[in-house]
Amino acid sequence: MLRDEGEAYGYRLDQAGNDVTTAQYKGTIHDFGLLNVLAADAPTRAAIQQMATALKTHLQ
Repeated sequence: MLRDEGEAYGYRLDQAGNDVTTAQYKGTIHDFGLLNVLAADAPTRAAIQQMATALKTHLQ
């Protein structure tokens, strides 16, 4: 899913009453969070931290 499609999907989920958070990590490539070579980069760490925090919050 590319950025514009992801934003549109997030908007539709929000309009349907779902709790939605969207984020952009500017300067990154598609699937940056899945590439081991980028694991130490700040945007990757920030994205993983954001996902982990959301999961902890919503799965309690």
